[in-house]
Amino acid sequence: MKLTIVIKNLLLLIIFVSILNDGYSQKKLFEGWEIISVQKDTVFLLFRKNNGNHPKHRCIKFKNKKGIVFNLCKNGSLLFPNKFKADTLCYKHLKDYTVSTIEDIEKKVKDFRYKTYKKRPKSDHAKLYQAYDNNDIFQTYLIEIISNKKFVIYPVIWRNQRIMQ
Repeated sequence: MKLTIVIKNLLLLIIFVSILNDGYSQKKLFEGWEIISVQKDTVFLLFRKNNGNHPKHRCIKFKNKKGIVFNLCKNGSLLFPNKFKADTLCYKHLKDYTVSTIEDIEKKVKDFRYKTYKKRPKSDHAKLYQAYDNNDIFQTYLIEIISNKKFVIYPVIWRNQRIMQ
C-alpha cells in the first residue's frame, strides 16, 4: 500500500517536472525570435474551363456534398463551401480586380516564408508562421466568367494543403 502511494507520487513528480521542462525548453527555443503580426493577403484567381489542352481532371468544377470544387489548370484545388455566398457582377467591373496566377501565389508564399523566418505570431496559441498554408496566408477568391456580360466571384478555400509534392 505504501509502495503504491510512493510510486504514484513519484510518477506525478516526474510528470510535473517534464511539463515545466517542456515549457522552459520552448521558451529557450524561441528566445530571440521577433514577434510580428501578419495580415492575410487577398488574391483573385481566374477559373478557366478545360478546352482540351489539359488532362481531363484539370480545369473542371464539380459539386459535392461540401460545395463546389474547382480543380485549377496547373495545380491546386479550391472549394467553395455551401455556407459561403458568391457574388455575380457585371463584366465591366472585372477590370477592378487584379488577377493572380499560380506562379504569383507560389512567389508570395516563398516571400511570406522568407519574411517570417525565425519570427513568431503575437499569440502564444497560434501556430508558427512556417506551418501556415495558403488558407492561413491568403483570403482567396475565384473569378469565373459565365457570359460576356457577367462574372461570378467565389470566396474559396484551398484544398489538400498538407499533401507533400
